[in-house]
Amino acid sequence: SGKVLTPADLADHEWNGGKYLYPFFAMNSDGQKMACGIGGYDPSGGKKSDLYMSADGGTTWEKKTPDGTRRAWFGVSMSADGAVVVAVAEGTSQIFVSKDSGSTWASKSASFGRGAWTNSVLVSADGTTIVAGGQGGSFYISEDSGDTFSTSGSTSGVKIGRASCRERV
Repeated sequence: SGKVLTPADLADHEWNGGKYLYPFFAMNSDGQKMACGIGGYDPSGGKKSDLYMSADGGTTWEKKTPDGTRRAWFGVSMSADGAVVVAVAEGTSQIFVSKDSGSTWASKSASFGRGAWTNSVLVSADGTTIVAGGQGGSFYISEDSGDTFSTSGSTSGVKIGRASCRERV
């Protein structure tokens, strides 16, 4: 059974004496399945959060944190049916993939070099294509719902669907 997610659940995210919450949300096409990760930059590495999922349009939420380890989440995305959910977090070079709406998770390694980590993620509507971006402009792509990922180098000038990534000059 779920619980209502309240600000008190997230109250341990305090930096510099204030509350700096950076929620990342994803929602499936009918709005019933949702994911929420809380992140932000914490130089001490001490402030972490769980990943929460809702199956009833956000009325109730359950902890569905991959491997039970709290993290500062940087991105979450899901497929149109909400079955494929992908999350990335600060300070890790892992891509967390669930194919059952967050019930179980697999961790995939994504090394962006020089201590960099993943900081964004996008899942296609059908859940087969996943793109995870990282520091330094590199990204990883999966075309099999997260079973395997391949590196794709720099995003400069690359077009992904209708989106294009351009290097700033």
